[in-house]
Amino acid sequence: MFKVYVSFKDQQITLQSEENKVLLDLLRENEIDIPAPCGGKSKCGKCIVQVLSGKLNDVAAHEKDVLGKERINAGYRLSCMTKVLGDCSIIVPDFSNEATIMTDLSGVEFSGNGIVNKFTINLGKPNVHDQASDLERIQDKYGKCLFENNMRFLNQLPSLLRQSDFKVEMIFIDGMPADIPDQDSKKDYFGIAIDIGTTTVAVYLYDFVSKNPIDHVSFLNPQKPFGADVISRIDSCIQSEENLKRQSELVILHVNNAIGTLCKNNGVSTNDIYTMAFVGNTTMMHLFMGISPVNIASSPFIPVTVAMHRLKPSDLGITINPNGLIYALPCISGYVGADTVGAVYATGMHKNNKITVMCDIGTNGEIVLGNRDQLYTCSTAAGPAFEGANIKCGIGGVAGAIDKVKIDTDVVYTTIGNKKPTGICGSGIVDVIAEMLDEGIIDYTGRIVDQDELDETVPTAVADRIINFSGDNAFLVESASKTGTKEDIIITQKDVRELQNAKAAIAAGILILIKASGYTFDDIDAFYLAGGFGNYLKVSAACKIGLIPKELESKVKNAGNAAGAGALLFISSEDSVREVEDIKNKTEYIELSTNPDFSNQYIDCMFF
Repeated sequence: MFKVYVSFKDQQITLQSEENKVLLDLLRENEIDIPAPCGGKSKCGKCIVQVLSGKLNDVAAHEKDVLGKERINAGYRLSCMTKVLGDCSIIVPDFSNEATIMTDLSGVEFSGNGIVNKFTINLGKPNVHDQASDLERIQDKYGKCLFENNMRFLNQLPSLLRQSDFKVEMIFIDGMPADIPDQDSKKDYFGIAIDIGTTTVAVYLYDFVSKNPIDHVSFLNPQKPFGADVISRIDSCIQSEENLKRQSELVILHVNNAIGTLCKNNGVSTNDIYTMAFVGNTTMMHLFMGISPVNIASSPFIPVTVAMHRLKPSDLGITINPNGLIYALPCISGYVGADTVGAVYATGMHKNNKITVMCDIGTNGEIVLGNRDQLYTCSTAAGPAFEGANIKCGIGGVAGAIDKVKIDTDVVYTTIGNKKPTGICGSGIVDVIAEMLDEGIIDYTGRIVDQDELDETVPTAVADRIINFSGDNAFLVESASKTGTKEDIIITQKDVRELQNAKAAIAAGILILIKASGYTFDDIDAFYLAGGFGNYLKVSAACKIGLIPKELESKVKNAGNAAGAGALLFISSEDSVREVEDIKNKTEYIELSTNPDFSNQYIDCMFF
């Protein structure tokens, strides 16, 4: 065994490694946060470490191409291509910049009785003529009890009933007796709603007495070292069962920490939380429940389950009241998950007479079209370009990310947090490419033109930003002297192609649903943009590049975190179980990989 000395976040950590251990795997196994959007396949160039000393395998030609001469000379390596051959010392850059995570609920109103209620019930005192057991006394009146197999609670049941003379305040979840709180307690009772995104996780605390969400916590999905997209994370599960277990454990740990933070900040006990509902894409749902998603990755894309599940907290290791109930909302298919069901629920399109469209643009683009009579849905493999992955200088929505761009006499931009630029996030990528199109820097095929092809009206300062990168034209957004990384921030020809692929997949999916439904653009009343990326996206830029059909530009409405809002609405409504099942049953899934029109639409949508 060799020693690997790691400097990370002002800590000095010593790891043990066998010979030929891949450095990325070693860091993952020891919970050291390092981005690997491609899942360690040596494609993204983001899993960078700096080697100070020690014995490692030689630098590969591919590493030299990705990192460049200067960084190689400074000791930088791709951890996914670096193997430990002896004792060594490395620095892992701190990638944990505070992320801008979408938690907005976009004016969703919460009212009515929730899925959890507290009622005072009279069980009637036992006597020699009525000798039913304490548990039977409750079961005979209300049926199944959520505490009937909780031996610890049953041991407390006799005193709880007799202290109140068999007139008790009881917590009910979805009509089932769940708990008898301390009779002296006047506390509210609470629920948790979670949106488990591929990139980010949002956790909300809901008060059933005030009938409102009262706080939230959000964080980057800790599974990101296993890849930026669901396919990379599924691939890691195929490689080993340990990777499945680790991904499940990581997100459960972070959710429990978030619940603990919400409780501490609001003076709530975890014992006062009686229910939790969670949504996510189908892969995230599987990973959260510790179920292998491996068959989702290949045709015919079959998940283990798409059903709604009612789980005990102990089934998942979630720290809420042990007699509580956890709801996994249903999915539609392998690539249309519970997050889409939640978003439909939040927008109310399943109850609307008018035709609406909902689109959550991310690594996978989920699209739903229809009304209360029928819903059509599909999922498009947009790839992680909108999340900043597979983009040369792409980063997530973190402090220092360029998020808005305008080209006038020169390039003007803003960054998240008004920090020095360190990269460019999805909304910034869409902006800059839309602006490049306006200036003629990119032609309709997506080619970055030569300087001498530009119109003479293009300012010299802008024209001079067309540079050479690895034999192709690129566009300089900001020079190294003004960035936080001391490296140029550029848009490469490959970046443009990545965006073309992503936007073509989304746009083609929209057109396929319109055709399948028999409706026209004129029939559509509203186009809901859901999710973090959609909220920060400039609609005019999205239409300029062809991500959203121009005919729908005036109908676009931001839906915020519609998936998270849907999970909250689920626990806040006593009719929610019936409603989400209704959404699932009335939704027709259209598989694009076998749709004869999709390829042609996709190719057409590639052009600007």
